[in-house]
Amino acid sequence: SGERADQLLPTLIYNGTPYNLTVCLRNIKIKKPAGSEVTIDLQKFRINGDIRENPYRANDDIIVLPTANYEEIYYEIEGAINSSGRYHFLEGDNLQDAIFYSMGISTAFDGFDSTTIYRISYDKTKMEKIRVATTSNFKLKNRDRIVVGDEQPFMDDYKILVIGEVNRPGYIPFGR
Repeated sequence: SGERADQLLPTLIYNGTPYNLTVCLRNIKIKKPAGSEVTIDLQKFRINGDIRENPYRANDDIIVLPTANYEEIYYEIEGAINSSGRYHFLEGDNLQDAIFYSMGISTAFDGFDSTTIYRISYDKTKMEKIRVATTSNFKLKNRDRIVVGDEQPFMDDYKILVIGEVNRPGYIPFGR
C-alpha cells in the first residue's frame, strides 16, 4: 500500500497547482481503478484525527482536489467559538459543521444557547436575521454569516476616559 492522502497533498498543492488555486481539504475524491469513489475530509482529520478521513492510497488511485473560492463560496462564523473566520461552504453544511470546523465553542463563553444567522438574499437587497439554538443542525446556505452566542450581557468592557484637571484621570469602569 502507498502513503496516506495527507502525505501526498503537500506535494500536489505546493508543486502541482496551477494559477495559485486554493485547494479545499474537504470533499476530496479518491477514484479507485475498479470504478469506486471515496470522499474524504482532510480538514476533519486534522481536527479530530479520524483515520477514516485519511485512508491509504494505492498507486493507481486518482485524487481529485476541489478548489476553494473564499470570495464566492463560503460562510463566516464568529462569536463564542475558538477560531472565527471565513470557511469554505459545501452543500449540506449545517450549524454544527460550522462550529466543528471553527474548533468548537470557546470555554471562555459559558451559557450561550442562541446563535444568529444573517442571510442575504440572492439579489443582495435583503438581509434575513435568523435566531436558532446553538445546538441545532440548522442548514446553512452560501454566504451565511453566523454569530454564535450573540447575546453577551455584561461581557462588554464599559469604561469612560476622564482627562483634564481632575484628581484621578484615566479610565473609569461602569455598568450598563
